Amino acid sequence: MYNVTFIDGYLETSSSAERLGMFRRQVYGEALGPREQRSFRYLFVPPTTVKPGEYRLVFTAHYQNRDMANFVDAVFNETAELVPASSEGLSLDMLLLGGGVVAGGALLLVVIYILGGAGSASVAGSQAKKAPTIKKAAAGPDDASDWLQGTLAGSEGRSPSRKKKKP
Repeated sequence: MYNVTFIDGYLETSSSAERLGMFRRQVYGEALGPREQRSFRYLFVPPTTVKPGEYRLVFTAHYQNRDMANFVDAVFNETAELVPASSEGLSLDMLLLGGGVVAGGALLLVVIYILGGAGSASVAGSQAKKAPTIKKAAAGPDDASDWLQGTLAGSEGRSPSRKKKKP
C-alpha cells in the first residue's frame, strides 16, 4: 500500500537546464494498492515572466509506503512549447457557468416572489373578508323559483337564523 502525498514541478530552459520557476505543490494524500494505477489532476500556470518558446517541464510525484519510507518519481519530464494564451474571449466553460448562475438567480427570484406574494395575499385576504352576496333575479310573471318558496333552496352560504325563546 502506498500513499501519494503530493506532486510538484518546475520549469527549466530546454538548452541549459536552468530552472526558471517552480510550480506550486498540490497535496493529495491518496492511498494506492499494489499494482494500482490512478490519474491525478495537477493544475499549473507558468510564471508570467516566461516568454513563449520551448521549455522543459518536470513534474515529480512524492509517495510513501506503509513503513513511511519516502519515494520520488518523475512522472513527466518532457520538452514542450509554451504558447501565449488565446484571446478568443469567453470560453465555453465560462459561458456555461455564467448561464447556470443567471438561471439559478432567476429561479430564486421566482421562488421568493411566489412565497412573498402568497404570504401578502393571505394576510390581505384575512383582513378584508366579506360576507358572500347572493344576487336575486328579478321576479317576473314567469318566475320558475315560485315552486321553491318555503324550502331551503337559495339559502346556501347564509347562516341559519336563531329564534329567541320568549320567557
